[in-house]
Amino acid sequence: MAVYSSDDQRKAVINVLVIAMWFGLVAGLLEGVGSFVLQKLGRIDGVWHEILWVSPLFDALLFGVSAVALVLPYFIYRRLPVVTLAVFLFATLTLFIWIGLALPWDLHPAALLLLSAGVASVVTRGVHQHRTALIRFWQRSLPVVAAITIIVLIAVQGTFWLLEATS
Repeated sequence: MAVYSSDDQRKAVINVLVIAMWFGLVAGLLEGVGSFVLQKLGRIDGVWHEILWVSPLFDALLFGVSAVALVLPYFIYRRLPVVTLAVFLFATLTLFIWIGLALPWDLHPAALLLLSAGVASVVTRGVHQHRTALIRFWQRSLPVVAAITIIVLIAVQGTFWLLEATS
């Protein structure tokens, strides 16, 4: 029987939260950019500039709450593969957003969820083979992704504030 120390438990919880924030911010940034591209192509209407920073923040919040819900059972059942489950869950949510946005036709949400979960299972298997390197990548790139989100927020809102101040 494996012995799980509190340090191992703490690392797993931190890894899940890092993975959640990384996937949430990246999903949101690409969702915002994708919405603008689709508007330019004439596929969708009414996209506001604020989506560029609101979407990453909302997705990060959604993924963060999901991460907390995911790690709660881990405190009771420590053998739960919480990092693997986190990758699967957040890859599924990310793909659900991206595929739903990218498809040129409407797909039933249940079908979209099944498609996303299927692709996410393949992603999860690939991640499992390179888990340590990818966790290190997510930890190192999360501050960069967060900084990009903050820069986008300041650029979008700053432009509006400047236009308002000069008028």
